[in-house]
Order: sequence, then structure tokens, then C-alpha cells
Amino acid sequence: MRATAWLATVLVGVCASQARAQDFGPAGQTASTPDPSLAPPYIGPELSGSVLAVVSSSADYDEKQYLDSAYGLGLWYAPVARFAVGARYEYMGLGGGESSTGTDYVDANYSAHTGWLTGRAYPFLGDAYSIFVGAGVGMVLMRQSAVGIRTTDITDPAGDPFKCGGTSSPNVGFRASTGLDLAIGERLAFVTSADATMLRGSSDIENDCVPGVGSPISVGVGIGFAYHFAL
Repeated sequence: MRATAWLATVLVGVCASQARAQDFGPAGQTASTPDPSLAPPYIGPELSGSVLAVVSSSADYDEKQYLDSAYGLGLWYAPVARFAVGARYEYMGLGGGESSTGTDYVDANYSAHTGWLTGRAYPFLGDAYSIFVGAGVGMVLMRQSAVGIRTTDITDPAGDPFKCGGTSSPNVGFRASTGLDLAIGERLAFVTSADATMLRGSSDIENDCVPGVGSPISVGVGIGFAYHFAL
């Protein structure tokens, strides 16, 4: 949750500073138009982070954690101005929960390692910024981990502490997104996005730990930076 709160603060602060930079120059005058962005074809990395809200999952706990965060690194190729394709790795936090029954207690957390093949189309292209819509399909490895106390012997009502983790079999994920690509130089861009993601998974107990999170659906908002190399 600390990482999520920090990332949310960065999201608000960076977006606000970008808006001020567009409106005013150093002496309160209108800022000049940024240098035109690099013309396609180009290729380049994009580093980003986002805040997520898990809106649907099969996790069943007394107290649920819905907010989490994600970060990733991708490589994009733009053959023309209105279309780009990319490959991306992303680590996603999927929330968790806490439950207690008598002396038994569990604190579970869920996450996923994902690899995506994605595409973006740009219905609006401007000198300073562009708007895109995107879609992607990916491979997903979900992980569940937990700590707590379990009663393993009825003669010992205090229970025994435990720590466990398990990773499910590979599965697939689907994503739709939209966002803003803001040129802050010929080769550098600031990217904001909003997305909805569905990851197929299992509710099975892995490695004698806790039940899986099923097929969670999440929504998120994120920021990132992209750099372009001319081809």
C-alpha cells in the first residue's frame, strides 16, 4: 500500500506540472510549442507505472485490499504515425485480504507476472500531443502468498505460524486502453493512460497455501516515459 500511495502522489504531481508547463512559460507567458516529435518509422523503450483497483475477483476475505500498483517496461515500433506495435513485461499487484477465525489468521497477497503483445492506434495526432487507443493479449503467471497462524493440532489451540507461496500454471490476459502521448522533445514523450485488464486464472490452492484469485478484472491509471530511436 505504501508503494501504491507513493505512485498515486507521483501521478497527480507529474500530471499537474505538465499542465502548468503547457500553459505558462518562465515569466508567466504562454509556453512555446514543443519541438516536433520524431517522424516514423522509429523504435524505442517505454517505462511506466500505474495505480490499480481490482474490481472483480474470487478472493473471499473478511477484509479485502482492492488497491495495488503495477510497473513495466516495453519496446514499441511505429512504422507509421497512426499505428504502433509493442511487446511489454509488466508486474501487477492484485490486492489481497485478511481473515481470522478463532486463533487462526491469514494475510494473503496476489500478484502476476505478465508479458504482452499490444497495439496502439492514434485517432488524433497533434503537434504537441496525440491521443491513442490500444488493445493487447498476454501471457500470465499468477502468484499467491500468505503468512498467518494455523491450527494443525487440536491439542495446541494456539496454532502454528506459517508462510507459504505458490505460482499457478501459465494462462492468458486481455487488455483495452486509452491515453495521451505528450511530446516533451524530439525523441522523448510523456505518456498517460487508463486501462481495463482481465487475467484468466484459477481459484485452486497452490502448494498448500491459499486459494487463487480466480480471473481478476482491474482498472488502472498510469504514467510513463518513452524514448524514440529513428530507423
